[in-house]
Amino acid sequence: MKQKHSSFRHQLIISYLMISMIPIMLILSVVFIKMHKSEQAAVSQRLASGADLIAAHFNSLLDNMSFISINLISSPQVLSAAKGLGYENNTLLKEQEFYSRLKKEFCSYAIVSSPYRVTFFNGKGYYITSRNYNMEYTSRFRLPEEEIEKINWLEEVEGNYGQSVLLPVQENAMPLSNGRFLTLARAVRDPGKNIGYLGVAVDMEQVDNILSIGTQMGAEVLFLSEEGVAVCYTEGFPAEKCCKDGVWNLDEIRKSYFIASNYHEGNGIMTVLVYPQWKVIKEGLEEIWVFVVEALLFLILTVIVIFRYSNKLTSPLQRLTRQMQEITIDSLDNHKEKEFHGYEEVEFLYTGYAKMQERLNVMIHNEITSQTLLMQERLNFLQSQINPHFLYNTLNVIGIMGMENENRRVYDACFKLSSLLRYSLGDNRKGTATIRQEIDNTTSYLELMKLRYEHRLDYEISCEEEMAGLEVPRLILQPFVENVFEHVYSLEHRKVLVTVKGYCEGNSYRLIIGDDGQGMKGADADRLMEEIGNSCRNRNLGGNGNGTGKIGIQNTMLRLTLYFKERFSYKIETAEGEGFLVQLSFEKG
Repeated sequence: MKQKHSSFRHQLIISYLMISMIPIMLILSVVFIKMHKSEQAAVSQRLASGADLIAAHFNSLLDNMSFISINLISSPQVLSAAKGLGYENNTLLKEQEFYSRLKKEFCSYAIVSSPYRVTFFNGKGYYITSRNYNMEYTSRFRLPEEEIEKINWLEEVEGNYGQSVLLPVQENAMPLSNGRFLTLARAVRDPGKNIGYLGVAVDMEQVDNILSIGTQMGAEVLFLSEEGVAVCYTEGFPAEKCCKDGVWNLDEIRKSYFIASNYHEGNGIMTVLVYPQWKVIKEGLEEIWVFVVEALLFLILTVIVIFRYSNKLTSPLQRLTRQMQEITIDSLDNHKEKEFHGYEEVEFLYTGYAKMQERLNVMIHNEITSQTLLMQERLNFLQSQINPHFLYNTLNVIGIMGMENENRRVYDACFKLSSLLRYSLGDNRKGTATIRQEIDNTTSYLELMKLRYEHRLDYEISCEEEMAGLEVPRLILQPFVENVFEHVYSLEHRKVLVTVKGYCEGNSYRLIIGDDGQGMKGADADRLMEEIGNSCRNRNLGGNGNGTGKIGIQNTMLRLTLYFKERFSYKIETAEGEGFLVQLSFEKG
């Protein structure tokens, strides 16, 4: 297949564009890298400031909760009342007295009016809370056992010997508390004995207000305890990347996030802010758009200049190309040389082309005259010398002589050759035959060749009955079969299988002629298909190849194209060492 090449002007424009785009891309790359580094520094500084601010607010919240907890535990009234509620033989009056004393301390105005929720309970189920204390709970109220069983931090605070424990944000951190809270819990102890549990909690809304400082700057926030437990974090924090089996490892997210942290030695809480690196790249791209617009404008201006310059440079070549395209074999005599103005090199090409055109015209006329005389001479010779009946009779005599000498092969060869000559030289005014006749003639030819090659040649021939009556130009199969022995078969082959198959497929007839011989080399196959295509398109026989087989195939393809016109198509498949296959297709009329 002929390879299509782009024009000189097209290649020139592309080359200039590439040359102009290289410095533009380099400049944009340098600008983007500088902006990206600047944006990275700004983000790092912003995250560090944000981490300090969020840590200050969060630590202040924890300090207030710790102050309330310590203040209550330090009160003698709280300790004595909590201890009293744990006595075994309290009367109802004593229980109410102890409960009222605790209630006075836990539900003071300062605590009730604050955003903090203070809760006390002990193992007997006594329960006091600073929320709704005067409506729901008295000394007679006991916590249901299942409420105490829900609490998962009792063992932790009992083993902490009265020290406060900051619990991760969770639901039901305290008994009868609905919602999510940040809780500071501790065990209330009498020397050597645990007398209850105290929790100071703050609603998650207060924590969210602190977290929103980070989310407003596009960062995600995490509060991590000294033990490596996440106290709370924003919804978009990439926890799945840095938390595996409950162990937090921030090194995993450093690959794709910027990180800033603040550690408070007093409470052991680390405030961590992360910011996605892709956002930094996106922000850098958004800032560089002005430079991109300027680069595009410069590129458009460059394209305009390139087009004008390339047009001026290539217009002489384009004029020469158009003049060459206007010339055909039929118009060589009528083509007049046009005045040409252009560059010195192009003018030299044009002068050389004009001289070549003149010489070509003379050569073509001489060749046509010579070939016409030669063909006429051959035709006269054949008409005057060949007598088909004389040939048939002579072959019959030779065949009979072979039989008389008990040489069956000579008889078969003469009989089959006589059949081939009768079909080839027979008087058929229509110049057409049926597929059945073509199949029979090809069978005779292969049988004759079988006598020559014996066991080194096999063939398979089949044709569907529906296709047998199709009329085609005479001798369309034999040239392809001859091609096996002319160009494909070699002495190196131990056996060659020739296949001829005719069948119907949809609205088309198909003829398949193939062999498993040595095939054709890629260059030879490409040249053959190019010559066949040119012959069929131009409606003339190229015949510039060597060998009658190639010319016979071109001739056959041309005759089929002229006979069936657009109803005929073909396909050739061949490769060196992979045989030769031709498919002829005829649409039903």
